[in-house]
Amino acid sequence: MSVTTEPVSLKITAQPTTEERKLNLDSDVTTEQIASFSDRLDGELQMGLQQVLAPDHSWTKVAMLGYIQAVTEAQNKLFDIEGDFAHRQVIRGLNDPDQALDQLVELLPIAMFFLLPAYAALLKIFYLRRKKYFVEHLVFALHLHTFALRRFYQQSRAKTWVKYVLLINAYGILTVPAMILVMATTFATY
Repeated sequence: MSVTTEPVSLKITAQPTTEERKLNLDSDVTTEQIASFSDRLDGELQMGLQQVLAPDHSWTKVAMLGYIQAVTEAQNKLFDIEGDFAHRQVIRGLNDPDQALDQLVELLPIAMFFLLPAYAALLKIFYLRRKKYFVEHLVFALHLHTFALRRFYQQSRAKTWVKYVLLINAYGILTVPAMILVMATTFATY
């Protein structure tokens, strides 16, 4: 997927689309809060902030205002989001969301590849009595993502269905931390 997928475009245009016109830009962020936030940034980030806030109707502007509001509220509660790292990543991501999304799409298949052994381990656990080697489960996991459990493990439809539902749920639980890790990696390395 990361090799064959075309770059994803969020189709950000100079003219606001119908969806962008519906955005609520009436946020609780004041110009003083924006100025205070901007004063904490270095020159490069201040320019990036200005670029994100420049469009009149943009989802990136709404997201940036929401981020500034969250930072301001955190400061008011004696919790400060310090350092330029988080600010830099948010501003860079909002200035070029296509590149950030492309990087995320490149990392997802890699994460899924590393999840295959975990899925094979789940298969080994659910089918202990089948006396199959872990490698057989791993090869099957590569091909699975289709409904082939009944034929391969030769069990009744009811047992296969119950195990399929349990496997999918367990695999879903495994993918959540993997996706969070992929998003965090994208955020940290973008």
